[in-house]
Amino acid sequence: MSSPNFIQRKAVDASGRLGSLYDASSDTLLKCCRVKKLENTQFHKDSICQVFQGTQINNVIHLLKAIKFDDALLQSILFGMVRPFGISSVINYNQPINNNTHFQIVHIHVEQTN
Repeated sequence: MSSPNFIQRKAVDASGRLGSLYDASSDTLLKCCRVKKLENTQFHKDSICQVFQGTQINNVIHLLKAIKFDDALLQSILFGMVRPFGISSVINYNQPINNNTHFQIVHIHVEQTN
């Protein structure tokens, strides 16, 4: 929905989960029930495994940008508004990144069917 009266925000939690409940008045994600078990799930062929060597990235922010991590969420994490967890916890990686450093990122697309 595009309108001059609306600001579009993607509700992505710090683990990268899209569709979280968002409270615009406090600019926070609401904690809600998580689905414990997905029944009738199907893994799609578009699952991705990426390996990044330290020579390919300058720092962890470049790593998150390389995997198309949401910029607004990254800013919220950097400003301390959101606590990082999941893939975003790589922001706390404080060791030197060099040609001996490797990051493996696996993205599995899961779709629930009824």
